[in-house]
Amino acid sequence: MKVSTKGRYALRALLEMAENNSGKPIFLSYIANRQAIPERYLIHIFGALRKAGIVNSYRGAKGGFQLARQPKDISLADVLDAAEGPVQLLDCLQNQYENCNRLSFCATRSIWEKVNQEVKVVFENMTLAQMQIMFRKEKENVEGNYSI
Repeated sequence: MKVSTKGRYALRALLEMAENNSGKPIFLSYIANRQAIPERYLIHIFGALRKAGIVNSYRGAKGGFQLARQPKDISLADVLDAAEGPVQLLDCLQNQYENCNRLSFCATRSIWEKVNQEVKVVFENMTLAQMQIMFRKEKENVEGNYSI
């Protein structure tokens, strides 16, 4: 399975927000500059994150985005589902997949379902707060400039 840039950028941007959580909204331009992510791409991603209830948006000179929930209440599954849709290792694992003539007797489908479920469990059990802890530990171990 390959998580796309959308999912990776969403996780990096939210980690940046969690690390710089001052209680005030953060401009996307700040996140874009800190993470070297195109701002136009972040606008698109944050629209999906807002729709999913992960971030709140505020207009005006003091506007920007804030996390809608505490980092401990945001799972990686929440973020990836909002940014990319449900995690599926293979197309045939989607319920609407009907083009496979081997679907009813596929010898490997049950294996892929099990692996896919395990991946989902990892994403569901890992939170943004846990990512912060991991990031901070890595940051302590690296000399010089470290980016998320």
